[in-house]
Amino acid sequence: MARLGFAFKSFFTPANAIPSIIWGLVFLAVPTVISVIGGAILTLGSLDRVLLGIASLLLLLAVALGWRYQHMPIPVAVTASHAASTTHITTDPTKAVVVSRLEIRQRLEEPYESVRFPGRSPELHFVGIYNPPGNPTATHVRVEYIGMEPWPKNVRDRPPDFPSIVPVKGSGDPRIGLTLYPDTEELWQVAITYPDGQGEGNFFVQGIAVSNWPHGTGHMWSFERDERWRLRLQVSADGLPTTHFQVLMEPAGDAIRCRLEGVTS
Repeated sequence: MARLGFAFKSFFTPANAIPSIIWGLVFLAVPTVISVIGGAILTLGSLDRVLLGIASLLLLLAVALGWRYQHMPIPVAVTASHAASTTHITTDPTKAVVVSRLEIRQRLEEPYESVRFPGRSPELHFVGIYNPPGNPTATHVRVEYIGMEPWPKNVRDRPPDFPSIVPVKGSGDPRIGLTLYPDTEELWQVAITYPDGQGEGNFFVQGIAVSNWPHGTGHMWSFERDERWRLRLQVSADGLPTTHFQVLMEPAGDAIRCRLEGVTS
């Protein structure tokens, strides 16, 4: 009954116009042919019998075409089923995966600032990249310098090169990146700073925005006490949103301090 109802409703649709006309012609032609065939065939000449044979073949062809259209699959039902399945999968809130961006961490204390020699001011400056709980494992996590304002007054014959990779604390190739599991943090080294030894309160800054890492990581820029640099960086990982942030470098007593600023998506 359901198929009969579907066939009735779709009888005059554009998609079924051709088979409907064919079946109508068949139903009209069959009784007429049966009623006249008995008496007419005896009075026909040779030419008329040939024409009658051709008409019979056309009738059989019409019947075959009508049967073929009648038994074709109904594409509307298949499409509706596929759309319903897709909608169910994409709109079910219980199956939605919420992915948070990687967090940037930095404070003016260990482990984000550290000294290389006892009694010295902090010289090693790091930012922490943290993958929040509930996130998928982050692969190929990379931190890059993408710019700075202003440029150093004295680049000592090697201007900054952007974008440029930020090295990882410890071992590992920062160009490939690290795997960061949920609820874990790793450190990236933003800069190495120390007094220039001239007694004027100026500094050297080492290893920022060098080309073709690790070559050039020992190069130093001069940092005068009236300078302020804002380093622009980004964190990226496979399948996670990219996070942008800034680090402000400024003199503080006998050291340079690095402060986290402006974290954005």
